[in-house]
Amino acid sequence: MNCGPGGKPELHERLPNTRETESRSRSERSVAGDFSGKDRNHHRGDTARMAARILLPVLLVLCLGAVATGLYERVCGMDPEFTTGKATTTTTGETAQQLLNTTGVTTGIESRDDTEEIQELFSSDAQPRKQDNETPQQIPPDPSKRAARWLIMMRNAAYGWADTPNAILALQLANDTWFNKQDLSSQLSVKQMQIELLSKIARRGFHLKDVPTGELSHYVLALTATCQNPRNFYGHNLLEAIDRALFHFPTAEFNNFYQFSQGVLAICGAGAPVKPRLIKDLAKGQQADGGYPFGVDATAMSILALSCAEKQRIHKHDKDEIKRVFGKAVNYLRIQQRPDGSFGNQHNTGLAVQAMIAANLEPATWRCPDALTTLTRTQHQDGSFGQFFQTTVQVLPALAGKTYADVNRIMCEMAPIMDEDEESFLMTEYDLYDPEEEPNHYVSNMTVQYTIHSDFHPNVSASIEITVPSNTSFIDIMDLAAERDERFRYEAPDTKWGHYVSAIGEVTEDHDEKRYWTIMLDPDISIDEGIDHFIPDDGDHVIFRYRKYD
Repeated sequence: MNCGPGGKPELHERLPNTRETESRSRSERSVAGDFSGKDRNHHRGDTARMAARILLPVLLVLCLGAVATGLYERVCGMDPEFTTGKATTTTTGETAQQLLNTTGVTTGIESRDDTEEIQELFSSDAQPRKQDNETPQQIPPDPSKRAARWLIMMRNAAYGWADTPNAILALQLANDTWFNKQDLSSQLSVKQMQIELLSKIARRGFHLKDVPTGELSHYVLALTATCQNPRNFYGHNLLEAIDRALFHFPTAEFNNFYQFSQGVLAICGAGAPVKPRLIKDLAKGQQADGGYPFGVDATAMSILALSCAEKQRIHKHDKDEIKRVFGKAVNYLRIQQRPDGSFGNQHNTGLAVQAMIAANLEPATWRCPDALTTLTRTQHQDGSFGQFFQTTVQVLPALAGKTYADVNRIMCEMAPIMDEDEESFLMTEYDLYDPEEEPNHYVSNMTVQYTIHSDFHPNVSASIEITVPSNTSFIDIMDLAAERDERFRYEAPDTKWGHYVSAIGEVTEDHDEKRYWTIMLDPDISIDEGIDHFIPDDGDHVIFRYRKYD
């Protein structure tokens, strides 16, 4: 049997053979006698309607069974018949019937006095009849296509959404050709996303540090997915802003590991290296059971971030640390899976399925088909999930067998859509850091000794040697020192004069006592530049001293 568009059986497999029909009619007449013309027409109409009532539901169930099997193969990478758990005992027909119930397809047929309706229903050229609550376009039976269709219908007059970056990210992951130079509507949506982000930056005095890091991560993921450079977004380096927020984690507005993991994922997805300190912070924040505060969502996001970082070229020690944290998080998530295959509500389940796909486990070990069956069973007739816009956005990539960690796998080979004289344009290839790319030139290095010392705290004194490429600013040296030794962790608010060091380790400036951190060169040479612009020379000894100003 072949299934036509929308899971509809093809005509040539549904209509009875004409010769067989005529033969049966002659045989019936010889036994029961000849009918009048009116009776014959009535009899044929009854026969056709009865055949339709019997055959059409069966054919629809079988075709939608093929759709369900395709969903399992796309997401789980396997046929549901070979899995364990509840879904293994579900036949293709039963699974299809669940999809029938979900999509609102009915198996009954209204009666008519002639066979025209049967011919119309079976015709491959027939258009679906418009019900009072339907749009002219037929709703596709594939759950991911239905969700994408609903999402596109939710676009506002400005071609944006209530959450534009996440909507764009979901659509592009579900179909990596959604954004293309032939589709004006997708181009307008991406342009609207750019306008929204620029507006957020402008409202905060063009200071990226004042844009919530969680929001910034959403935009970076969506920009990367649509082949744009987050390192130069109209002159703003979005990755640097996220990295600095991660360094100072936790703060009042950036204080949970869902946000932290999403920031790591945004940096990794854009092709920039994930620094070892970020992996260490994820390890420190992990609870004994392998999860993170806020449970399934935060743990799933950490798995997505770690799955991306693990693919980078990093030191073996750091890779071992990733595997250890990753394994504990995956085990935690597996334990949270419920008997029906879900991980909580639809929102939790959508993100958890993404995480398990990224973990690349055998589907049977986490009952992948059960999770999908539960999700599709709760899909609304219009294609959406749950009561909130964000739920559909989070479920859609999972139904397409994709994850947020797949952002860096989207190929950006399309020709630039925008004019080259614009500040931001689509690239034919990334100009971001590629961990697999070997350097093609030699860079001279320098070694700097960095010391912290307090005149009032005898135990606050430490020194470290840092080797970095020449012309490295001192703030980057401070970042490296803080990664290697917690005693060098610092706080430096961004002011109009640059970053100002207010605390190092446990020692914070004291305005009442007039005690402050001061940067100088050994032995006692003051430095007039801030840490953003000061570039030490090879062999320099830089000291941050906590002292009193009279």
